[in-house]
Amino acid sequence: MALLTTRETGYALGVQPIYVGRLLKEGILKGVQLENEWLVDSRSILRYQEKQGKEFTHCPVLKLGCPVNKNNNGGYEQCEAQ
Repeated sequence: MALLTTRETGYALGVQPIYVGRLLKEGILKGVQLENEWLVDSRSILRYQEKQGKEFTHCPVLKLGCPVNKNNNGGYEQCEAQ
């Protein structure tokens, strides 16, 4: 599990970091709050994208330029190229 800042998550989703905070507070995205900063679970970002019908296969923020592969269980896994 990779943790991203709200800024990185906003970039990956194409939204402002403040909206990412709202998604976290509403429980739509999963993450942890450390003092004043949220860190977002990258897997919850992928699930959110899928529910929005905007599944992507390449995101430099989430996978450092590495493709995301959908596994047989309906989840996602990183490629081995990192």
